[in-house]
Amino acid sequence: MSQFGGCEKLASQYKVIAEALGEFERKSGHFSSVPPSALKSFRHSVSPLPVEVLESYLDDLLSLEITCSELFLPSDTFSNRISLFSLLGLVASVVCGVYAASTGATFFLSLGLTICLASPFAVLWHFSPRERTIRRMRYAQVLSHEISRRRGGGKGGRAVGTDLGVIQGAFGA
Repeated sequence: MSQFGGCEKLASQYKVIAEALGEFERKSGHFSSVPPSALKSFRHSVSPLPVEVLESYLDDLLSLEITCSELFLPSDTFSNRISLFSLLGLVASVVCGVYAASTGATFFLSLGLTICLASPFAVLWHFSPRERTIRRMRYAQVLSHEISRRRGGGKGGRAVGTDLGVIQGAFGA
């Protein structure tokens, strides 16, 4: 609670925003286009909060020095699953290579087999931390559009959905 200076009200408002973002993610998914119902639900959830609180949360969300737990965001099980899957794939690749070597395959054949099997998993493991950042950027985009809409700069749900689709496409999500 030290980041809020003992202000329980701000902490509870941050929790409301985090819950709304978590619900938004559950409704919209990781790879799908953003359904209007998810945006409407998010807007309804954060409607009682002042825009200044949303701006403060957005600033904290964009600062990677502040952890997801400090922002009350739900745990990112998707990224954890990607990392675990890629690690298990790497281990299985090495096991296959060792097995091939133990059954009499030449060193270069077993090494080549290991490299061929491990390459896709290594690439996946390399890019898996990126998903955490992309997730925060998705949240920031939704929050930014809500702030813009409240300030009079947004065009409603249709523009937000289009912009989020472009962002998701640009980041490969």
